[in-house]
Amino acid sequence: MIVPSITIGGTPLPAQILASLTHVTYKEGLVFTGDTLSFSISDPKGTFRRGFHLKAALPVTCSLASGGKVRDCGTFYIHTVRMKGDKGGGSNIDIECTSIPIKPECSVRTERKSRATEKSTLKDLAAKVAKENGLTLQYKATDNPKLDRDDQHDQSDLVHLGKHCQQNDFALKIRKDAIWILDHEALEKQAPVGAFVLPLPGNPGGFNGTGGIISWELNECVEDIYKAAEVAFKDHRTGKTVKETVTDPGNADLGTTHRVKANPHDSAGPKLSVDPKTGVHYNPFLPPGSSGGPPET
Repeated sequence: MIVPSITIGGTPLPAQILASLTHVTYKEGLVFTGDTLSFSISDPKGTFRRGFHLKAALPVTCSLASGGKVRDCGTFYIHTVRMKGDKGGGSNIDIECTSIPIKPECSVRTERKSRATEKSTLKDLAAKVAKENGLTLQYKATDNPKLDRDDQHDQSDLVHLGKHCQQNDFALKIRKDAIWILDHEALEKQAPVGAFVLPLPGNPGGFNGTGGIISWELNECVEDIYKAAEVAFKDHRTGKTVKETVTDPGNADLGTTHRVKANPHDSAGPKLSVDPKTGVHYNPFLPPGSSGGPPET
């Protein structure tokens, strides 16, 4: 079973209030975002209302213990509080928090900017964003892409920095008052922190077999999956066109090749798919058997 420990404004929630938690949800984000924490408290006697005074941006910490291991979820900031109640049933409090700091000096998510930089790098850009917003930088990516010209137009720093991270297959998040940039490939190679075990007779299941699973759902779709992606880019300074096709090694027999319908840098025209038997590209919108069309079946 997973046991949470929560502090609000530096004050730990006592055992009596922890026992009144109806749910705790902790989510880790990796794209243009941070982590989130939400929890609900059943407070029929007003114990929580009288003991804690809530306000926006109040810091909240959370850790989760299970099977002798403790997960430090980090520091969050309250951004939404909902209270509801009735005469007979008392009150319930819903609190939602984000790991992105809500402070006067941190506008990384809320302020839109327009500016340009020349001859920089992604790490330099991240360091500049961190310094301007009162954050530290944890740059864990092995590469540091060069930015010959960088234009930020009517975007927040988080969206702008996230665009560059996405283009370079990096993960971006804000956690513990720091900007984290990591390699997706390195993240995928990390060892698992635990396993969710489905309940069986004599085994409660849950995280590392300590119970707690209520329901589960697994989905896998094998249709509408591209087996490859073809990209063409023309460097207007040199006039040269570079084309590359990347194939999914684990899905080579399914799907089609994803291509831009009318790539302006591709003199061959709109070739949207490929015949798996011959390897010849064809346009599926033309009649079967016609010139440039799909093969007859």
